[in-house]
Amino acid sequence: MRLAFLLFLTSASVLSAAPAAPPQNQAAKEILGQVAGLLENGNASAELRGRVWCEIARLRHKIGDREGALKAVRLARSIIEKHEPPIIEGWKTVGETLAWLGETKAVPDLAKSVPESRRLLRDEFRQAVSWQSALMAGATGNVRGAVEIADSLPKEDDRRQLKADIYVAEGVRLARKGDLTGAFRIVGELSSPSDKLFALVGKPKDGLAPDAVEPDAGIAFEQWKAGDKVGAKESTMKALALLPDVESKSEGPGAVAVIRMFARLDALPEARKALNWLLTTPPEKGIRDEARITQELHAWACVAAAEIRAGRDENAMVILKYFKSPGLQASLLQFIALAQAQAGRKEASKASFAKAVAFYELGVTKVGEPDHDIIGSLLLAGDIDGAILAARRLMAGPPFWASIAIAQADLGDFDGARKTADAILKTPDTWHAAALRHIARRQTKAGQSAEARGWASQVTNDSTKIDVLMGLAEGLAHETAKPAEK
Repeated sequence: MRLAFLLFLTSASVLSAAPAAPPQNQAAKEILGQVAGLLENGNASAELRGRVWCEIARLRHKIGDREGALKAVRLARSIIEKHEPPIIEGWKTVGETLAWLGETKAVPDLAKSVPESRRLLRDEFRQAVSWQSALMAGATGNVRGAVEIADSLPKEDDRRQLKADIYVAEGVRLARKGDLTGAFRIVGELSSPSDKLFALVGKPKDGLAPDAVEPDAGIAFEQWKAGDKVGAKESTMKALALLPDVESKSEGPGAVAVIRMFARLDALPEARKALNWLLTTPPEKGIRDEARITQELHAWACVAAAEIRAGRDENAMVILKYFKSPGLQASLLQFIALAQAQAGRKEASKASFAKAVAFYELGVTKVGEPDHDIIGSLLLAGDIDGAILAARRLMAGPPFWASIAIAQADLGDFDGARKTADAILKTPDTWHAAALRHIARRQTKAGQSAEARGWASQVTNDSTKIDVLMGLAEGLAHETAKPAEK
């Protein structure tokens, strides 16, 4: 997330006559008024009030109420600034919202006003606010504003690295829009081999399951999604050539990113070549620690998935022997099971998932860690019944049941989703509210706003009701303005 090239780039807004607001937006505004009443007069925590005012700001901007958006973010800031001890995530959320609205010039002032924190030194806290806000500005296409935030950081190394992160993300964004010339121009201007590599093939998240859900996109990934497998492979070959030159701390993640992309392309010889490089290159400080073992697991999992897609399940199963730990085998099995499901081999997938669940039942590893989210993998495989069974057998906590309810709502089973949320997540809490909010949003978008309003009116807990009403408003809202558009 080093340079000064002309990313040019203008993030200037284009002013045009606004069309008449759709009637749904008026209904959304009325619901937002109800939310505001609960925020001002209810019993919600300062953390929730700050977060929701920021969400109101974004939604009001989307429906064309710029003045209401700015007022909402100011209210969020006033809540966060007055709270002791400081709410770290709240400050970040306000900064990101300002950046999303295009108000990047306000971010350095916000960061400077961050108070002392018992969890972080103030300078580190301020940097975190600026960093997240700059990346958000870049994500909206406001590169100039993002760089201005980066320039406000006091340390040169931090300014340089944040600008590099901004340019890497901008390269991927341009590729997503189809501007490969602009994307590769940015790669050429990056000075660090690691930054070039991550721009080309993305940067894997920690753990297995989260990366299966939300892979960090790179230019090659965007080419692949657009159907350009030849171009994607060429980009990945460029990343492979960069591996020997990356900084030692980026060797493991860089190799995984290359292997992952080759595997997506079903280019197994190249994927195995990069895997061999990872396995034969001594890790940083010469220690094969937990992080390195997880990287190797991730790399092998990507190769296994490619073998599954090629119809060679037996080759994928052989990979299990590389790992002696039952916990690591369980993690790899759930990845194999997901690949089998996505390849249409449902029975084989169920058998593999069953083996993984059996490992977890024996307590060989802790369910709930990012790389052990077997319930998330089952949901990705489309097996909601299997996910419910696994959640019961493994005595899964609220986050997992919330994800099941959300998946049910995505499939249009709104009554089933609410039953899951209300029966399992009995005590109103963050996960219960998040699940109900998602259900309200999806049901309203599906044209069942009357039904959603009906059950929403029966919610009595103030904090939960705030999120449910926000879901209704989000479902009704019709976007008339883009992020950073003034």
